[in-house]
Amino acid sequence: MGLPRFFGIDIGNHSIKAISLADTDTNSPRLVGYAYGSTPVGLFNSDNEEALHLLAKSIKEIIQSSSLNGINRVVFAVPESHVYRRLLVRIPYVDEHSLDTAVLFEMKKWLNSQLDDIRVDKSVIGVRYEDPVKVADVLGIAVKVSVLDKYLKVLELAGFEPIAAETEAIATVRSLTGSFADSPYSYMIVDFGSGSTDVSVGLNGKLIYSDSIPYGSDSVTKAIAQTFSMDFVKAEEYKKTYGIDPSNFNGKLANAIVPVMDMIMGDIRKIIEYFRREFMQIAPNKVFIVGDAANMPGLVPYMHDKLNVDIEIANPWATIRVAERDLAFLRRNASTYSVSIGLAKKTDI
Repeated sequence: MGLPRFFGIDIGNHSIKAISLADTDTNSPRLVGYAYGSTPVGLFNSDNEEALHLLAKSIKEIIQSSSLNGINRVVFAVPESHVYRRLLVRIPYVDEHSLDTAVLFEMKKWLNSQLDDIRVDKSVIGVRYEDPVKVADVLGIAVKVSVLDKYLKVLELAGFEPIAAETEAIATVRSLTGSFADSPYSYMIVDFGSGSTDVSVGLNGKLIYSDSIPYGSDSVTKAIAQTFSMDFVKAEEYKKTYGIDPSNFNGKLANAIVPVMDMIMGDIRKIIEYFRREFMQIAPNKVFIVGDAANMPGLVPYMHDKLNVDIEIANPWATIRVAERDLAFLRRNASTYSVSIGLAKKTDI
C-alpha cells in the first residue's frame, strides 16, 4: 500500500508541474494523476499581495482541471536559489535528535542567524565509527522562513494543505533513484531552470552536494533575442527548435548561445574537478540533464565535449507505471517533471 494520497508540486517561472503517485513504498510506483500549466508571467518572483492571489488562483485552476482534482494535500519544493548549504563532516551521532541539534547549531553559526530566521534540514551522506564514537557526514540545508511562508501562503490561498517541503535538489535526486542503485560512483544532475542552473550530486539515492549557478535557460533565450533582434517569445521558440546544434543556421544561433553556455559549463567543470580532487573514489562518472533546456538540440554532444563525461537526458519516469492514455503527453519534455516526481515519491511524512 502507498501513502495517503497527496501530490508534489513544482512551481516554476514558466510552468507548474504536479504529480501524485501510489505504491511509493515499492520499486514501481503507479501514476495516480498529473497536472501541467503555465505560470502567469511575472507572478512567481513577486511578493505583491495581488500577485500572490493571482498565482494561487492559477494553481487552483490548473489542479482542478486535471486528474489531481480532489486531492487536497501537497508537498512543495523550494528553488535551490533560495537554499543555503554546507557540508558538515564528523558530526557526533548519538541519536537522530542529537544530530538534528548539532546540525542546527552548526548551520546557525555559519549563517550568523537567529533560529527564528531560518529553517534547517539535513541530508545524511554517511554514518561511521571513529573509535570510540559514531560520527556522521551531513549536508546541512537552510531556508529563510520568509521564503517558506510565501509558498505556504500561496498554496493555502489556493485551498490546499501543505504537509511538507524540501529542496528541488533533494527531490530531483530521489526522482532518479532505482536506475543505478548498485553503482559505487556518484552521479551529477544538471537542472536547467529558467533563472538558474542547479547542480546536484547524488550517491545511493542521497543528495551529497548541491549548488546553484545564476544563469539559466532564460539567459540563453535573451542572448538569442539580443543577437537577432527578436522578441523573447520568438527567441524561446528558436532555442527549443534549433538549439546549440552548429549544423543549424550555419552555426549562427549556436554562436549566440555558446558564450552563456560556456559560463555555465565552466562552473560545472569546477564542481567535477573538486570531486575528482577531494573524493576521487566516488567522483561523478555520469551527468544527467533535466529542466526546461534539457531537450535543446545539440546540448548533449556540446556538454560531452566540454565536460568529457557521459551525458544523458534524465528519465524520471523509468520506474513508474503509467497508463497508456497518458504516455504521449508525458513523453514530451519528460525530464521537466523530475522535481514533482521526486516530491511525489517522498515517504518520510
